[in-house]
Amino acid sequence: FEVLAPKLAEHYEVYALDLYCFGESSYNVSDCGIDAASIALAEFLDSQRVERINLLGYSWGSGVAIEFASRYPDMVDNLVLLDGMGIQEGEITGNYYTERARMFVAYPLVVYYPGAFAGDIKWRKGFMRSYLDSDLRTIRDKLQTIEVPTLVLHGEKDRVVESWGAEEHVRLLPNAKIAWFNGTHITLFSDISEIAPA
Repeated sequence: FEVLAPKLAEHYEVYALDLYCFGESSYNVSDCGIDAASIALAEFLDSQRVERINLLGYSWGSGVAIEFASRYPDMVDNLVLLDGMGIQEGEITGNYYTERARMFVAYPLVVYYPGAFAGDIKWRKGFMRSYLDSDLRTIRDKLQTIEVPTLVLHGEKDRVVESWGAEEHVRLLPNAKIAWFNGTHITLFSDISEIAPA
C-alpha cells in the first residue's frame, strides 16, 4: 500500500496494517489465519476509537476483509476487494484438503528457494503460515451475508485470482458491483492510475 495509501489519504484517514505474520507485525502468535486477523483488526480499531470504516482488502487481505465484514457488519460502511481471494473453489485445486496437502509439499520450495515466490523469507513464511491457519470453506456462505455496498476491483490480466472468482464473489455478494482495470495481480505496486479513481 506504499503507492496507494498516500493517494487515498488525500480523501480519507488511512490505516494500512500489516497482518500478523506479515511485515512488521508479530510472528509470535498462535493463529495467523484470516479469521484471527479480522478479530485483531477489530481490536485495533477499538483501540483507535474508530467505530465505522470503509474497508479495502488486497489479495489475501480480502479474505480478512470478508471475515471482518461478516463478523462486524455494523462497523463497515463500504467494502472493496482488490484482486481479492475468497472462495475455496478459487484456489488452484479448489479443495480444502488437497490445497493443504499442496501447501505442505510446497512449503520448503516456496519459503527457502529465493525467487520461487514473492517477498523475503520472513514474508514467505508468514504467508504460508497464514494460508495453513485459514479455512476458506466458509467464505462462500459469509459473502452472502455481507450487505454493505461492495466493489470488486480486479485486474483483467490477474492470473493469481482468476476473473471467474471475482465474478463469483460479485454473484454471491448481495450488494456488489465489479470494476476491471488493465493490470495484473501486482499492478498495485507500480501503477495505481486505474485503481485509485475506482
